[in-house]
Amino acid sequence: MLFEQYHWKKALQKKQKYKFSWNENWSRAARASYYFNWPVYFP
Repeated sequence: MLFEQYHWKKALQKKQKYKFSWNENWSRAARASYYFNWPVYFP
């Protein structure tokens, strides 16, 4: 998620469109787990 935010900001600075792939590459269960287990991903 932080990866996408970084690249979205860079695209906005260049006035380019950015297509988010978070919903396409991660299943709903994986996304829910990511938010629930936030401290595991970023200790």
